[in-house]
Formats: sequence, structure tokens, C-alpha cells
Amino acid sequence: CLDSILNQTINNFEIIIVNDGSKDNSQGIIDKYIQIYPDSIKAYIKENGGPGDTRNFGIKKSNGRYLAFVDSDDFIEPEYFSIIKSILDEHCPDMVVINYNRIYSKNQNLFERLYKFNNWDIFNKPIDISSNPEVICKIEVAAWLRILKREMFNNDDLLFIKHIKGPEDLEASLKWYININKIIVTNNKLYNYYITSN
Repeated sequence: CLDSILNQTINNFEIIIVNDGSKDNSQGIIDKYIQIYPDSIKAYIKENGGPGDTRNFGIKKSNGRYLAFVDSDDFIEPEYFSIIKSILDEHCPDMVVINYNRIYSKNQNLFERLYKFNNWDIFNKPIDISSNPEVICKIEVAAWLRILKREMFNNDDLLFIKHIKGPEDLEASLKWYININKIIVTNNKLYNYYITSN
């Protein structure tokens, strides 16, 4: 995951790592990368609070104009930031939604075989949510699918729900849609979602 972020074709972005009280060797890996890349990475340790609380913590530590989320068991493509930057520069949207690959550790389960993912027909054009509300039903809800304007989160009501064990990104996505105007959905598969057998 960290290698894929550090090996981008452009490098004008900040990396914030939040260790949500992990009990494995995550902090050892983080410490190693901080030693190698002290100017590129800001890292924090916090008490375990779940994914929503952890994403909120990272948001509060960020300084950029836009935010992206990468989960620690996934990885991004080398041109992730360069393609996103070109979209931001051209359209200045409130949200960019990216496409992604599904990477399986073992064979697909029945749901993975039957469900049709990425069934989108709304690529590469600005979409106004108020006049195209059906877009809400077409896009999956994962936080890592979205690049969002940082200023949205000046409103604490748009942060993730804390201490939730379920899909924190579903509730957040619906709040965001109500509070944004323009989104871009790109067909570029820039994220790799790693799916384990369980």
C-alpha cells in the first residue's frame, strides 16, 4: 500500500498515516517508512475507534485542497494522482469518483461472481447532483472511491460517524451528496481493492 503511494508519477501531495490502535506489526512497518521518507509522511497513533473515527482523525490533520482515502490492505495505480490532478485542474469538482479493480486473495464467492460492479454510464463529464439525483444509485459507497474537497469537512456534520462497526462510508456518502453540486466520475481504474476469502 505505502509503496504504491510513494511511487506515483507526481509527488505534490501529503501522506497521512493513522494507526488506529492496531495490535499487529503495523507500527513497525510505519516506523520503517518514516525513517526512509521523513519529509513525505506524517504518522499518528490513536486509540482504536473504528474506521470512521480514524478517517476523521486523518481529515483533521490534513492540509491539502482535496482528500483521498486509501485503506491499508489496498493499493493504487502509479498514475492515480496525476490523472486525478488533471481532472481537478480542468473541472474543479466537489467530488471525483474513480473506477477500480477487484483483486481476490482466493476464488470469488457467489456474491462476487453474480453482482455486477462498476455498472456506470456517467463517465468523464461534470454531473450536477440536483438535476441528476439518480447518480446516487449508480455509484458504490466506499470512501476510497472518492476524492473530496477538503473544505467540505470544515462542517463537522459531514464527517464520518464515530464508533460504528458497519459501513461508515454509506452514511457519509449520502450526507456528501446532499451538500455538493458538481461531481466527475472517471472510468480510469486507479484503485485496487483487495478482497480476502472472508
